[in-house]
Amino acid sequence: GLKGVVIRSQANGRSMDSKELYPFYERVSALNVPIFIHPSGVQLGFDILDAPYDLYRSIGRELDLIVATTRIILSGVLEDLPDLKFVISHKGGGIAALKERIEYWFATPGASGARNQKSFDENFKKIHFNLAGHLGGMNSVKCALTGISPSRLVFGTDYPQEFSEDPMKIKTYIENIKKLEIDEKSKGLMLGENAIRLLGL
Repeated sequence: GLKGVVIRSQANGRSMDSKELYPFYERVSALNVPIFIHPSGVQLGFDILDAPYDLYRSIGRELDLIVATTRIILSGVLEDLPDLKFVISHKGGGIAALKERIEYWFATPGASGARNQKSFDENFKKIHFNLAGHLGGMNSVKCALTGISPSRLVFGTDYPQEFSEDPMKIKTYIENIKKLEIDEKSKGLMLGENAIRLLGL
């Protein structure tokens, strides 16, 4: 009866395009529920983040989400299992800001060893992203909207641990989204309608 499943952006060190995850993906696809990807606690392979000021959590988590999203697209996972529904947390780690650069390198399907048969953008538009991860910061929402359609953005509060000290900031976040200079339909999609559709509510 659950409406979705959760996995970390590295599953026991495995990237999201690992063939070892395919049985899991096939099962989730058969259940017709979305997969929510949240960043890993301490990311493997990012030794450059090893510093006394917790770069793993502040930067590493977001980088891990960008890598996970990109690998899902370029590996052909979305084409091998076209019914899979992914929701990437933290607005994809800010992937909207890098999307043009990624597309530059992988403009042609199958470029540089990638397995995708459809364009990066076409596959990107199949993925949903939630609006949590930045303490209600509107700059990150506005940045996300430069590269992600409102029909692919889902409201979220990240547990809501981000707002545990002052839960009323959730209300402020919602009010700020309502003030965005976008059409009312898009706001409605972001604030609930996308989630209702995704979760079959």
